[in-house]
Amino acid sequence: MKKYDLNSIPELLNNNEISEEEAAQYMAVFIQENHKVFLLDSKEKDFISDVILYFLERAVPFIKKFDSSYGSFFNYFYCFIKSAKKTIKRKKHGKTLSDYHSLTESILGYSYKQEIWSNLDYKSTSLPLKPKIPYRYNKIDVEAFQIACHSDEYKITKYTDKAEDENSQVAKLFEKFSPMKVKKILLVLALKSAWYIEDYQIRIISEICGLKYNILLDVIQSLKEELTVRIEHKKELEIRRNKAYYHRRTYSNLIQYLKDDNDYFSREKLKIVTHKYIRHTESWNNLNLSFRKGVINIRPTNKTVSEIMGICERQVSYYIRNVHELYFG
Repeated sequence: MKKYDLNSIPELLNNNEISEEEAAQYMAVFIQENHKVFLLDSKEKDFISDVILYFLERAVPFIKKFDSSYGSFFNYFYCFIKSAKKTIKRKKHGKTLSDYHSLTESILGYSYKQEIWSNLDYKSTSLPLKPKIPYRYNKIDVEAFQIACHSDEYKITKYTDKAEDENSQVAKLFEKFSPMKVKKILLVLALKSAWYIEDYQIRIISEICGLKYNILLDVIQSLKEELTVRIEHKKELEIRRNKAYYHRRTYSNLIQYLKDDNDYFSREKLKIVTHKYIRHTESWNNLNLSFRKGVINIRPTNKTVSEIMGICERQVSYYIRNVHELYFG
């Protein structure tokens, strides 16, 4: 390989005396042979190789951006290698912290599962420790299954009996209210829980209140469509809560890492990370508290329910308060 004056490389490129590849290779060899000029330790061969690769990936645009009015090409080249060293070190330390965080989370997850498994009491269960799943079974027809269901041999409890028992319990709770008031309370609850209510519940309420099932279903469906904004808002808050928890765990591990490696990181860095840990912990706790209190539940407003039922907003609040007092005292 021919030897060139390093400061003359941009001019040689402009005159087409050497190609871009030749210039990049010559400068890479210069780094390898004169690594001490760039304060690169000869013992860290892998780090020197990383610096050379980093330079080769950016060599052509780097040379083209050179402006002789700011100084010599060597100073420009030296500053680039100095910046490359810092970038590579920062990425390596970032990867080290990420690996440390992943390892810590894995250990915590394993410890948590180990604690759960150790507390399992297999003796109290009637199932065998290693249940065997049959790979063959005999098919039965519908008539045989119906006969089996009505047979006392299988001791199958009828769902209708259970439903009747539950209905009787509900009837006892509402026995002090008039039939008209019970209907209004059920309608208010159905509309307020529009996002969560199921089809069979809508059918039961429509029969009790003397309404057509399709009409009540259409009203609840329209309420669901109006709640899309609240749903998106709740999803955004859930994402924020999950991110806050992730950053909280990350900064917690980073604090421990900084405490164990005081030689490299300064005390100021530890203060900054601690402040971020406190901030994300507070955010995570506040969002969890909001979810527990039901502040972010997906439900229509009392005003919307009152407009649908043709009553005032205070009556809606009154019916909800009656149910709350009935169940919780």
